[in-house]
Amino acid sequence: MNSQSIDFSGKDILIVDDMPVNLRVLNQILTNHGYRVRKALSGEMAFTACDATLPDLILLDILMPDLDGYEVCSRLKSQEKTRKIPVIFLSALDEAEDKVKAFHLGAADYISKPFQVEEVLARVAHQLTIVTLNQQLATQNAELQKLNAELLRSNAELEQFAYVASHDLQSPLQATIGYADMLLWKYEGVLDANAKRYVSQIVHSGLRMKNLIQDLLAYSKLGNGQLDWQPVDCVAVLQEARENLHQEIAASGAEITYLELPKVRGDRTQL
Repeated sequence: MNSQSIDFSGKDILIVDDMPVNLRVLNQILTNHGYRVRKALSGEMAFTACDATLPDLILLDILMPDLDGYEVCSRLKSQEKTRKIPVIFLSALDEAEDKVKAFHLGAADYISKPFQVEEVLARVAHQLTIVTLNQQLATQNAELQKLNAELLRSNAELEQFAYVASHDLQSPLQATIGYADMLLWKYEGVLDANAKRYVSQIVHSGLRMKNLIQDLLAYSKLGNGQLDWQPVDCVAVLQEARENLHQEIAASGAEITYLELPKVRGDRTQL
């Protein structure tokens, strides 16, 4: 984004200079380009103007009676209310040490007199662009912080839900596995081979589901660094996934093909 893409019309600029002719010239230049201009003949008048309404930018002369521009800038930068207002010094003092002192006190820019109209307008627009972009950045940062807080709250709720769901599911599942085991033990002599295979499959599926629930509980604690990664055979993981989805695979007629798969460090159930 550049100054040409931002509308500065109506921006409030405060000119501080003890020379009325300078105030008139700068006022004419800036108002002709859509700026709203206020004028102050002294540092004290500048502070009064800032107390009434904070300007978007200050053009400040250095050589003034009573309070010079350096003192005015120093006081502006020492107060929380006026600290962020960009100050452009506009002075006949053109030595390097004058400019260094101005920037040391917090000036945003420095224009030497006699000034060029185009330079004044360009430097004013540049500083207002910086202010606008900083305001936009601050707004975006505030929005990001809000979104981050919402995400943290959502993650906490998800973890709590996973914890509650895992514990609530384990009780009936454990009963199912226990009853199936009892069938195999108590009616071993009655059940034929197919019945034993069916009941064994119930137990096997129940135990697999129990492991999934336990890993769901572990997954909900990912942010706490409680997972212990181990070497995992990806071929075995694929076979488990196919077994979990065998009904869906059969119903869709899908054909699962794969090449050689590696062993990796990770969490078996999540993979």
